Amino acid sequence: GGTLDKFIGDGLMATFGTPETAADDALRAITCGRAMLAAVEHWNVERSAAGEAPLAIGVGVHYGPVTMGDVGGAQRFEFSVIGDTVNVASRLGELTARRGEAMLVSDAAVTAAGIAGRTGFACLGPVELRGRHEATVVWALRG
Repeated sequence: GGTLDKFIGDGLMATFGTPETAADDALRAITCGRAMLAAVEHWNVERSAAGEAPLAIGVGVHYGPVTMGDVGGAQRFEFSVIGDTVNVASRLGELTARRGEAMLVSDAAVTAAGIAGRTGFACLGPVELRGRHEATVVWALRG
């Protein structure tokens, strides 16, 4: 139920709730991240059987308002989303590698998804993210 916005190097950006929002956008984003991790885990079983090295991905999820629309000019023009919400999601994705986590989710996304306090996620507390003045409370996927 998401939209693949773009590929960025060896990563990608997907959005949920664009162009139309739904009450379960945050939950669908988290569910998608978990499904991506499960697919890579399954693929790694096949890779191992073929003698290939395993792959790892890191997923960052944040929830909040974005500015969406046509971005660019004559040389390059695309429909995209921009703003602090996009930046925080990107920073969480970057942080997965440094923290050795498969998936990091902001407190805003956990709260909007209605999964706070449920098993499967552990609160890491406030974390400083590059480019932000305030720390962001972050949850890590467990299990």
